[in-house]
Amino acid sequence: MAAPPTIRIESIAHGGDGVGTLESGKRIFVPLTAPGDLVDVQLVSDGAQHARGTISRVVEAGANRVEPRCAHAAACGGCQLQQLSGEAQLRAKEQAFYEALARLGDCPRDAIEDARPIVASPLAFRYRIRCRLNFSKGELGHLRRGTHELEALRECHLLVPELEALALRVAAHLRARPIKHLSAVEICVGEDGSGAAALEPTTEAPPSWGERAGELLSIEGLRGVVVLPAAGAPVGEGVRLLVRGDRRRGSAEIRGSRDRRRSRPEFSSSGARTSSRRRTPRRTSDWSPPPWRVSGSSLETSSSSSSVARAISRSRWPLAVRRSRRWSPKASPSTWRAFPRKRSCAGVAPPAFLRKRRKPELKALPAFPRKRPPARSASSPAMRPG
Repeated sequence: MAAPPTIRIESIAHGGDGVGTLESGKRIFVPLTAPGDLVDVQLVSDGAQHARGTISRVVEAGANRVEPRCAHAAACGGCQLQQLSGEAQLRAKEQAFYEALARLGDCPRDAIEDARPIVASPLAFRYRIRCRLNFSKGELGHLRRGTHELEALRECHLLVPELEALALRVAAHLRARPIKHLSAVEICVGEDGSGAAALEPTTEAPPSWGERAGELLSIEGLRGVVVLPAAGAPVGEGVRLLVRGDRRRGSAEIRGSRDRRRSRPEFSSSGARTSSRRRTPRRTSDWSPPPWRVSGSSLETSSSSSSVARAISRSRWPLAVRRSRRWSPKASPSTWRAFPRKRSCAGVAPPAFLRKRRKPELKALPAFPRKRPPARSASSPAMRPG
């Protein structure tokens, strides 16, 4: 059996793999290496243009190699540069950027007059407020490098401490009470340390999947859970948003558009809110009702669900409010409550006859403003003199 080749790592390619040269002159890519490393390599693939390998032994460590901080660094596919020092990581990223410009755009760095050195982030670790974790066989974590196998989450030094602690609590809950047909969980936290989670189903999940998602609201620090629809969900069954209530707010469930592109939540640093670009309404009056349902498919509906308990319709257009009033004639006028912006939206508690017969929820369709006809100029045919 031939001895594994020994190569010197020359640089870091885009993606984090170290680049060396075999005796035949062929380039080889080796992960988890640093520039200057002298390593014994086990060949994994030998193509016509380049080869790939893994480290068998580090013969001589380069000056830029450091000990990775995370225990998952050797197996996890989330980080590729933890074996490099901070300065070496900056140089590798800057080099990969300008090499891409030269190779794809025929624009070398020397031709760019305003080219400047890369600016380092003030935080090398503990800066991420959002993460996406895969779920398989009762475990939550990242995929191992180059495989579809799961590396169970035990720690992650890229996440802020609040997000890491919340992710570990979610992982412990799912390990004890796994949710069937769950594929991945996306978690984010806000400035106050509380967060929200979005549950993604597998491709074979039934439309009724995620019925036990409300159990996650018992986790400390988790304020909301978004259940994304299955691929075969019927029309009208969209995103379900579960919000943990308190003395003033009840839990809510949003059934919105089935279109995954429109119904995918957009988390921001504010936790359960969907987008920082949306205006979040002020808190409503001191209500303490049982859990109600909220109907709507827009991001504004999601952002208001934590502040509104009795709403089954919400829209920024007055026509949608009038429709919801017209579609619920049995509702008592005392059940109608005005939101902070009176003309923009209104809500109603479900009438008793609907709850008894289990009718579908009342839903106010958005009424979009009509497009104004273009103004006619003096040169248009209608304005020309006869």
